[in-house]
Amino acid sequence: MPALSVVIISRNEEACIARCLRSVDFADEIVVLDNNSTDQTRDIASGLGAKVLITLDWPGFGAQKNRALAAATGDWVLSLDADEWVEPPLAAEIRAAIANPKGCDGFEIPRRSRFCGRIVRHGGWSPDLVLRLFRRQSGRFSNDTVHEKVVVNG
Repeated sequence: MPALSVVIISRNEEACIARCLRSVDFADEIVVLDNNSTDQTRDIASGLGAKVLITLDWPGFGAQKNRALAAATGDWVLSLDADEWVEPPLAAEIRAAIANPKGCDGFEIPRRSRFCGRIVRHGGWSPDLVLRLFRRQSGRFSNDTVHEKVVVNG
């Protein structure tokens, strides 16, 4: 099976990074690019087996995610925010998708947005499809400072 890298950018995410990392323990590599956290984010991430890198400057979300992408070595990359997690059915779909990609270079994932702890199922928030799984050699993040997206050539 092709190797899977997970890339996550962080800053002071000690409250949620463990849940995120445990949810992707099926990955071959987890890269956490931390923007100089002052809490326990880096210690938690490294304790859970992530490769933790540190940056002191903040170039914006797109550029920061491209830095994390440059550190990834897997054939496939899954990009997550530190406050997101992968549920077991999605993990199985990800493994199946990269094992038999059918010529695809990227896959959109339906994201469940939450407000006050409840899943938002209306107002154009559901399903919120985002391209998060892609071949490392075919994709990169836009250089947008905010609201970056994965751009795939394929």
